Amino acid sequence: MIKKVCLVVFGILLPQIIYGQYTYTWDREKISLESAVEMEVYNSDYSFVLEGGGIKADIGILEGMGNTSELAGSLDTYASSFGFKVSGKAKSVKMNGNIYAAWLNATQGGQSVILMMFATQDLRKHYICEASFPESRRSIAEAIVNSVSCGGSGQSLTVKGDRGDDGNKDARGGGSDTDINGKDAQAPDFTLKDVNGKSVSLSAFKGKTVLLDFWGTWCAPCVENIPSLKTFYEKNGGDDFELISVANDPNTARWKKMIAEKGMNWTNVIDPDGSVCSQYHIQYYPTMILISSDGKILDRESNEHKADEYLTGIRGSLKNAGKSSGKNTGASEKSGKVSNDVRIGDNNSHTGNTSGSGSKKPAGIKTNTHTTGSAMEKTTWRLLSVYSAEGYTILDETVTAPSTYGGASVSGDVNFTQWIDGTSERDVVKSINTVVHEMCHGYAGKLYIKALMEKGLTPDGTYTAYYLGNGEMRLVKHTEGFTTDKIHSVFPKKLMTPRYETYVYPSSPSMGSQQHGVYGLLDELHAYYAGTKAAFDFYNYYKEKDDTAEGWNEYVTNYYATYYAYLEFKSYILYYMLYAKQKQPAVYDEILGNEDYLYALRKTDENWTNLINDFKKTREAIFKDLQSRGIAVNEEGEFTYFGNKGTGNFSNVYNTFLEGLKDKKIQEIAQAMGLASAGGPEF
Repeated sequence: MIKKVCLVVFGILLPQIIYGQYTYTWDREKISLESAVEMEVYNSDYSFVLEGGGIKADIGILEGMGNTSELAGSLDTYASSFGFKVSGKAKSVKMNGNIYAAWLNATQGGQSVILMMFATQDLRKHYICEASFPESRRSIAEAIVNSVSCGGSGQSLTVKGDRGDDGNKDARGGGSDTDINGKDAQAPDFTLKDVNGKSVSLSAFKGKTVLLDFWGTWCAPCVENIPSLKTFYEKNGGDDFELISVANDPNTARWKKMIAEKGMNWTNVIDPDGSVCSQYHIQYYPTMILISSDGKILDRESNEHKADEYLTGIRGSLKNAGKSSGKNTGASEKSGKVSNDVRIGDNNSHTGNTSGSGSKKPAGIKTNTHTTGSAMEKTTWRLLSVYSAEGYTILDETVTAPSTYGGASVSGDVNFTQWIDGTSERDVVKSINTVVHEMCHGYAGKLYIKALMEKGLTPDGTYTAYYLGNGEMRLVKHTEGFTTDKIHSVFPKKLMTPRYETYVYPSSPSMGSQQHGVYGLLDELHAYYAGTKAAFDFYNYYKEKDDTAEGWNEYVTNYYATYYAYLEFKSYILYYMLYAKQKQPAVYDEILGNEDYLYALRKTDENWTNLINDFKKTREAIFKDLQSRGIAVNEEGEFTYFGNKGTGNFSNVYNTFLEGLKDKKIQEIAQAMGLASAGGPEF
């Protein structure tokens, strides 16, 4: 007979001996699982632990996330962050009823471990399950984890009882009826513990601008964004500003460990039961909320770049290049940087005439003329000059180009070391994709002045200078357009990735892609190309320095991180044109009449096609060489494995775009723009 045990939550860890078998239920959260062995149960508001027969299953509450596709990536990050040894990447699995899940086999401390991250359809919460066991008991442990179910048949985890009688106040405490979405809403105060166990209240920072960063150690995008937050805080931390990272984490020890290892030297507090996250209505991670010095919510969809711009503005040092008629508005100034991008991203030997300037430069090794500066600067110049002539050219042109001409001016920070995460030569190599991507934006917003000077033309509008490889640049004058968020009504939902939210909708009005429509989107497309190409160019570095399975795993990871941006931004451009054709035909006709823009687009598309095909050949050669040395290497669906290490290849994302871009209307737009196809090479 199966005995069902319903547990009462006391808010502290309280052991209970369960003498019956089979089904254990965490009543408050409506989570159930089954076991063939008798287990002790420990539970609190935010943790559910079962232990017995050599098996320990620990389930912790996390809050919601943007979509279920993030589960596998977040689980990989969780495993990496907390020292689990894994043999591959997390994979999506089908669970009971309404559960979405990702599963990963691992080891830690001599024990076998099953890691599972799961969520229900409403995505209001998700959970991490760690099941550790001796290998001899694997079948029992797998059966326990496989049996996890949430609520009753078709029920959601977040039932009315979870939020108190009125459905608004959180029963865990800290909930609020305050409307934090209204105009001039006051940010609710809260008190949480920092890494030293000291209580920290939001109200203690009154008089300072505050950026609340809601995150978790289990959240892949959150962890990836830490270097950017560090750069932001190093610039802005002070008497008038504080960054407060609020971790929704069930494990305090692991949270403290990551803060120390990542050097997160700003205010960090932990929200283990998610009460403050609920209080602020956090639905996905990371979420950042900007709060004014008088405690009012300025922006519920902020980020470090928007906060940087706000702080620069209130400090009175923001220079808007578009304020005076003589200044170029083609390059937005974010925090004094040349880049008109707010993301950290991501050669071609083609030749041709150009209406801009930019003399042809030979391919191959460059003569390094940058031999002074910091150690990191000198290392970057040296590596690019040897391994990526195109990357060197982009940085060299951006750093040395004039900033003023004919009443037009641009200003910005050309310190590319801000995009390097770490201090070693290998850190520079791993960051080179980002460095070249960001400096390519600087090129786009600065080189137009050099082009106009050399042609003797007077600045009379908005321009972008697109780098097209082999020293070729195309100067493009903007025609009338509209913000990219308008295409949301025609863009297919199945093609919406996190970059869509960043660059298209809802996006931020300060984004270059929003401000300049197809011109800003092409700027992104060719910046992602330049960065990805630079990562590809470092083949010889790995051949010379680290010709091992681990080295080649790192090499392809640097490429895989950004190559699929090719079809993302190409689709944004094509759907922008589709919307223009349907809703704003005059804009559509002007863009189709802009030969400089169409040339730059076609050239960039051609460059991407060649790069992807070249990478496929290079990857095949790497595989064959390693296999000839007895090293296991293969591609399995969404993952590429080198020995015991694997990396996601994003083939599912790329192939989804390939299929989506077969739409007849989009093919017609591509043909009208002179593109070889709406899609790209097969993966």
